Amino acid sequence: VRLQPALRKGLFVSASTPSMASALTADQSSKVLHVNGCQYATLDFTAPGTSSNGCQSNYSSFPDGWQIAPDMPEIVEQVVCKHPWGTTLLLLEGGVAYGTSLSESPGKGIKAKKVHILWDGGRAKPEKPDKPCQQRILITDSWVSSVDHSCSIGKHLFTSQCFSDCTVECGGETMKCHRAVLSLSPVFRRMFESNMRESRENHIKISDAEPHIAKMLLHFIYMGSVPVKIDELAPLMVIADKYELQDLCLLTAKKMIEQMNEDNAACVVKQLRPFIERQSFEPLVCKLRTGQRQKLMRRKMT
Repeated sequence: VRLQPALRKGLFVSASTPSMASALTADQSSKVLHVNGCQYATLDFTAPGTSSNGCQSNYSSFPDGWQIAPDMPEIVEQVVCKHPWGTTLLLLEGGVAYGTSLSESPGKGIKAKKVHILWDGGRAKPEKPDKPCQQRILITDSWVSSVDHSCSIGKHLFTSQCFSDCTVECGGETMKCHRAVLSLSPVFRRMFESNMRESRENHIKISDAEPHIAKMLLHFIYMGSVPVKIDELAPLMVIADKYELQDLCLLTAKKMIEQMNEDNAACVVKQLRPFIERQSFEPLVCKLRTGQRQKLMRRKMT
């Protein structure tokens, strides 16, 4: 998430914001795996070729610009399965874990309900590092070389509406879209895969959001980023949650916390309350509570 100077009073929410530097030490850099322009490592920086089986038992901090690796087939096939990583399981985004080359079944997934990631502020570790077997967390640098090309494709499809095959209606306004792109939302995908009216008519109606908020949702689905004003963050977070776009939901919540002040604190906390029990929101909740404690301490000192 970053503030774009050209937007001045607005904000810019982005799913892949590059950092200027990864801030890795020389030792950490020597334990990074490079695959197709991306960098991968375990959160505790165990070398990918480590054959002795162990686990991450302590909390570790994320290097600047790094995040938990997403649960994607190519990452499982090219990164997890082919290397031992000094552990049996690697945890990916969402708490899903897959077997490394040290496991009996490399690439086999473990359901999220059996493995969890614990958070302590900006630090993380496996909840039970050695149960059902040894575990570490896989992280990746959030900037990859192909992102510009991917964004240009999404922008072209979004702006030109070329070869569109469905429509999205909201508040009397209709937008031409592409089912394949909208399927990035699990909710939209289920609509198109079922025998629902949306699938038969290739038409989706959004009735619980303003048209400009619906357009922002579509903008993010196509391009992974969207310009947004402060007062649009909350309604965008709500509709992102409804259509199960977790990245957008987290990004808007993070920006709401960053923009929180004494005047809007009560409103922000109220808007975030339905989300605070979710595991994916734990880092943001910790940040929110830390900020509140710091403000309280400053008040006591003045």
